[in-house]
Amino acid sequence: IGAALLTPILTLWLMEGLQALLRQRGGVIERMAPRTIVRSLSRMAVAVAALMVAVSAIIGVGVMVSSFRQTVVLWLDDVLQADIFVSPPSLSSNSVDATLDPALRDRLAAMPGISRTATTRGVDVVARTAPDADIFPIRLVALSDDLAGPDRRYRSAVGDWQQTWQAVRDGGVLVNEPMANRLNLRVGDMLRIQTDRGEEAFPIAGITVDFDVRSVVFMDDPIYRQWYDDALISAIALFVAPGVDVDSMVQTIRADVAGEQELLVRSNRGTRENALEVFDRTFTITLALQFLATIVAFIGILSTLMSLQFERVREIGVLRATGMTRRQLWRLSLLETGLVGATAGLLAMPTGFVLAVILIYIINLRSFGWTLEMRLEPGEFVQAFLVALVAALLAGIYPAWKIGNTPPAIAVRSE
Repeated sequence: IGAALLTPILTLWLMEGLQALLRQRGGVIERMAPRTIVRSLSRMAVAVAALMVAVSAIIGVGVMVSSFRQTVVLWLDDVLQADIFVSPPSLSSNSVDATLDPALRDRLAAMPGISRTATTRGVDVVARTAPDADIFPIRLVALSDDLAGPDRRYRSAVGDWQQTWQAVRDGGVLVNEPMANRLNLRVGDMLRIQTDRGEEAFPIAGITVDFDVRSVVFMDDPIYRQWYDDALISAIALFVAPGVDVDSMVQTIRADVAGEQELLVRSNRGTRENALEVFDRTFTITLALQFLATIVAFIGILSTLMSLQFERVREIGVLRATGMTRRQLWRLSLLETGLVGATAGLLAMPTGFVLAVILIYIINLRSFGWTLEMRLEPGEFVQAFLVALVAALLAGIYPAWKIGNTPPAIAVRSE
């Protein structure tokens, strides 16, 4: 709203600056275009504001989505360190509820070409922050090893990555950023988790970057087995020996377990591609929203230009009667609409940037609890500017054609 209210004065300043620039160098048609916008500012400013708001939304959402995607890519690079991932099929895309027999891990570890294995175990339990506080559900994930190692990113921790993981091995836990923000947790706080041995307090050793909106707590696998009567595992990570082809190893594992147990065996690349495919599919709707915003702005500009041209019929008739050709009239009309689109595009850039800041650092943080890393791509702004310019030019074609086909005699006659 603030940017829209500033649009008239900013448009006036831009047009006055352009008039000063064209006063010595521009032709008659070029000098007329910005002057017409200034004279019709009460109507033109509304069209500029409508297009500016639509294009700024395109920029804001575009920057947010690209920043989100880049942050997810970096996060995947951190956590997907193994070469192959083995898990049971699951109906949920963000958790594995089925389990695997630990004997499968030993069997896979013994296969030629496998140099190292790691496991995870995920269960749903309850916890609370104090003895008299309300309980809440958490996803408890037991890790046999910190695969991310030095690449794991923490919002805060007890020390460097080695000190932090040692604190986890000593009985501490890691909590994901959404959970920490939602419950206002800090490193050093105690988290009371319900175990098979009763409620037990675990110190928080670190707050880790994670894109699960649920409350997720990471625990060392031996500590988990100590407090829970559970020998099962949820997923297995495999590292292949140097020189072994990962895709061939995936096919070998699938052939070895075929007919015994249905498993999902994916390479690091396949897991990454699947995650990004889900991400891209999730945000496809934003393209439709951006398209609808542009259509609404286009209709607003078209109606404004039609009204303006209707009011200028006598003026255009006089210009035609005194020698303006149809080609010059087209040129004048397209210059005017082009200036409308260019002005809207220029004003949309800072407005879109502010919207992106709000979406990334306020809306996402409050709604989901995670912090994104802003990524500004010049292409996003250039594309939005071109959308504003092209939308305005297209909206000006029909009014220019209509007024150009009106005979000057009819245009100038008295009402």
